[in-house]
Amino acid sequence: MGIRYQWNAFVPADLLVPRGCVLQKWSVIACDQYTSQPEYWDQVEKVVGNAPSTLRLILPEVYLQEKNLQERIDKIH
Repeated sequence: MGIRYQWNAFVPADLLVPRGCVLQKWSVIACDQYTSQPEYWDQVEKVVGNAPSTLRLILPEVYLQEKNLQERIDKIH
């Protein structure tokens, strides 16, 4: 009969997020269709506020031409 393999693309994992964070503010979706739209990112900033968020870990395309680009990059690091 041969060997039968069972493949599963998803396996249980530990997700490491800041203690007590609001998951709706932690997770930020950055799709190509929004990455160059300033209005989208302004709205995301309003929703996230000062909460811990992956927004602080990404550099959307819309900010690549801003004068404070290096400052944004430094904050990400």
